[in-house]
Amino acid sequence: MRLMDEGFSKPETAKQFGLPYVVVRRVRPYDTATLNYNWQVWETQAFSLYTTTTARIDPNSAGQAVLAVMNFLSGQGRR
Repeated sequence: MRLMDEGFSKPETAKQFGLPYVVVRRVRPYDTATLNYNWQVWETQAFSLYTTTTARIDPNSAGQAVLAVMNFLSGQGRR
């Protein structure tokens, strides 16, 4: 799980995905053009979830990502 440290993100909330770690990084100039950044500017928490591969779909890491999203939604009371 990756968060940008723009002052609105809450690492405690990101932990609800149930992944082994949360990375918080400083905002870089190019981030200001991303949807993730702009959602947070308008006080909407946004999270970036990455899997272990980028060139192809890895069924194991994709499954872990889906479970992480389901964990988060269950913790929020949504299905």
